[in-house]
Amino acid sequence: MSASGYTIGPAPDWKASVARNRAKDIKARIRSEADYDPLAEIETERDAPTVEDLAKRFLKEHAAKKRQSTQEQYQRSIDHYILPALKHRKVAEVDYADVDALHRKVTEEKGPYAANRVLACMSKMFTLAIRWRWCDHNPVKGVKRNAEEKRRRYLDGDELARLTDALNKHPDQEAANIIPLLLLTGARRGEVLSARWNQFDLKAQTWTKPSSETKQKREHVTAIAAPVCQLVAEMLAAAKRKANKKGRALSPFVFPARVGTGHRIEIKKDWAELCRAAGIVTVEKKTDRQAFGAPARFATYPCEHSRQRRGRCR
Repeated sequence: MSASGYTIGPAPDWKASVARNRAKDIKARIRSEADYDPLAEIETERDAPTVEDLAKRFLKEHAAKKRQSTQEQYQRSIDHYILPALKHRKVAEVDYADVDALHRKVTEEKGPYAANRVLACMSKMFTLAIRWRWCDHNPVKGVKRNAEEKRRRYLDGDELARLTDALNKHPDQEAANIIPLLLLTGARRGEVLSARWNQFDLKAQTWTKPSSETKQKREHVTAIAAPVCQLVAEMLAAAKRKANKKGRALSPFVFPARVGTGHRIEIKKDWAELCRAAGIVTVEKKTDRQAFGAPARFATYPCEHSRQRRGRCR
């Protein structure tokens, strides 16, 4: 074929001499390479998947299989940061400089933790893109993650007493019960929030956590202490009374969602209210002009192992 009908580029962007040299190169390749088709090359480039295409497939085929909290984190990273910056870029064209620039931008605007979550999301996206043969390299490789320091603070006896009082007075007792179950078992937040009644064997004093909810991705049976059994039994009795009063079936979840048929996803609002009621706050500097009081972030409570009632937050 000839190069006639082939558009090299818009006139304002190309000098005549450069365009002629480009045309000579194309004609030379046509003569020397039997299978070379510059128009087909353009079509291939036009049809190449974009970062937006990658994000859609990633969310559908990978993120959808993860825990709800993980799905939401991926969605936030993609919607708020990745797509606004790289939506129309071809997957195969994204390079280290693009990712590094985005990571630094998010770090400056939203902080080191948010930037690292975005980086982790992109790393997984491009790992899968390589597997799907959409690109041959992961541009995230080599981008240095921000250092993350975990902040921990232990509740003293007086704070624990105030927290207990706040829990007893909290208007949403279903939400309030999440905290002591976390404290008494040392379980991860997602494990507690998604817990089902049939996972607890109160006679054998065990809690069977399904593989979909454990970090190790395998079923885990753990012993639970007597106070946990008592708490679960009390919650179950209360849930049955509530269901009977409203004339509906008992939810399979220990902590059902307030709307819909699933389970609770977050307790940030309730935890913040409890911390304020108990006077448990940490003061953090938000900007140079504004300081605010933020509730201490809850972590774990290893009661069943240590048998000591120690509150722990970070």
